[in-house]
Amino acid sequence: MGRLIFISGGVRSGKSSFAEDYAASLSIQGPFMYIATGVASDKEMAERITRHQKNRSLSSREWRTVEIQSSIDKAAEQFKDSEVVLLDCLTNLVNNELFGHEQNPDTDKLLDGWYQSILDGIQKIFKKCRYLIVVTNEVFQDIPKNNPFVHTYQRIMGMLHLTLVSLADEAYLVEFGRAVCMKHGKGEPNGGD
Repeated sequence: MGRLIFISGGVRSGKSSFAEDYAASLSIQGPFMYIATGVASDKEMAERITRHQKNRSLSSREWRTVEIQSSIDKAAEQFKDSEVVLLDCLTNLVNNELFGHEQNPDTDKLLDGWYQSILDGIQKIFKKCRYLIVVTNEVFQDIPKNNPFVHTYQRIMGMLHLTLVSLADEAYLVEFGRAVCMKHGKGEPNGGD
């Protein structure tokens, strides 16, 4: 049975570096798969993508990068018996799905449809690997609540985070380049409600 590792943190918190280092520390030979969901939509994002590519090229592990900006459920077929798959990041994937389509953002059908499609894709990939590491952003502070599209985005992210953490073997929150273990094992997150 595989292991699901959930890693979250703010923008530029060091979560991607932590995820890559964690993957590289696993005492297995590979293959190491990297699902890149980012789109170089502006100069800053292009620089971040380049930095991540450089970090992987300098890693002690050999990474095979697969770029998937949407429809991760269909892309799951590309992964067969992978040792480690790192998905970086869930936030970009949801952004691409929601903001790449012209649909009414405040319907329950849209909310449930995107949530289920993304979750199904992640679960399909998880069934085909030994370790799945999912990186995501904390997106629940300082977001305007009066925009129905942003509200739907926030709700989908919240639902995905809750579900993935409940399924995860480990969950980490990264701040200032330091990871705090929030959950270890299939039980309740550390500190529970």
